[in-house]
Amino acid sequence: VPTMPPTTSQPKTGNSVPQIRQLLSDLHQGSRAPERELFADSLRVFSREFVTKDGTRAQALNQWSSSVHQSGLEEMATSFLSKFGSTFWPCDPTMPSHNQLLVWPVHEQRLKDVLKQLFYRKNAHLIKNTKRKTRLMRGSGFWNASSGEEPSSHMIAESGCIDRQRQNIPGGNVSIKSEMDNYDPEESSEQHSEADLIIEEFPYPSDLGTEVAQTRPSNFSSIQHVEEMETHEEEDETSCPDSESVISADLVGDDDDYNLASSASIMSESESSRHSPTPKQPPSRPDVVFRLIESRTPFYEGSQWYPMGNFSDKTLSQLKEELPLPFVSKAKYFGFTLTGPQFLMRSVIDNTDEHKFRATKVNFGSLIGKCFLSHTDWEKPPVFIIEIQRYESQESAEHVGQGVSAVTIDF
Repeated sequence: VPTMPPTTSQPKTGNSVPQIRQLLSDLHQGSRAPERELFADSLRVFSREFVTKDGTRAQALNQWSSSVHQSGLEEMATSFLSKFGSTFWPCDPTMPSHNQLLVWPVHEQRLKDVLKQLFYRKNAHLIKNTKRKTRLMRGSGFWNASSGEEPSSHMIAESGCIDRQRQNIPGGNVSIKSEMDNYDPEESSEQHSEADLIIEEFPYPSDLGTEVAQTRPSNFSSIQHVEEMETHEEEDETSCPDSESVISADLVGDDDDYNLASSASIMSESESSRHSPTPKQPPSRPDVVFRLIESRTPFYEGSQWYPMGNFSDKTLSQLKEELPLPFVSKAKYFGFTLTGPQFLMRSVIDNTDEHKFRATKVNFGSLIGKCFLSHTDWEKPPVFIIEIQRYESQESAEHVGQGVSAVTIDF
């Protein structure tokens, strides 16, 4: 007969929540490698998909002292147990994972208490690691805060195809996907570096219909300026930033062309320019802002969005899992619009077309790279905007941007 472990009171502060290694041990999931990996994978997938009854996504539950977040963590733990309780803590003694010290549903409350702490600790570390990576990127020259100015949004046309550029894509956001404790080697498989941005070569399909860049026919004055992208060190790991905090994004990786261009420009400086005031140096990576667009008519309706991990690493399926459920639920097509200084590029794809989504990322990254390398006024560094718009029918997608002429961009 399973014995009930002694009940323990919940920690009062986030700092007193045990580390992930200890919590996994308390759940009897920290010893055998295959079971540990299965448990980690189940946690990761569940956290990506779970949304509380009030619409809060799992990763946003990172404030231990908040009664709202406590309620969300409780709901999350209960849901996880109902789905996986019999898998990881079975009452059947013939199952390999059976352990009489911890059985579901006999020890349901104990399991729920530890799972709440584990979900909190994972979310807190995800935010903390993002902040640490941000500081490292700044110190090494790979961070570039937004200038506070942003290109205006505009009406969009679609037609034609853009030439395939180099496919050293370029990546998403400077946050990392690590969801487990940095110091736990068994979770190291979940670490993903934003430096791994190169996507393997593939022939660009000419029939995908990725549209050429467009001129800007009009402006929307209602677009707000880009928020200053600033993060600060927090002494208390429970003082996590809000889930909507701004994170700079990179869509162009460490490209040899960029390094060569930078060196060539330095070597070509005239003698007189060396005695003039030192111009502002270009940042190492461009700034990219992401938006979700509900509608463009009669008013521009949209909201800022912050991808987790590298945007260029995502498949279309992963992107849909990460986007808010209300935004994705009715979407039959997605429109991706890249806006930069004096150009605009658009692609509309079916919500299951992984191949065209991948081609779109390649083209966006190449265009950003060419524009970034050609930019000269670093007092006002370029800011690129990627907008994602949903369409509920083929008809609504087909009528986007009619009446605007297209031009090819040559930097």
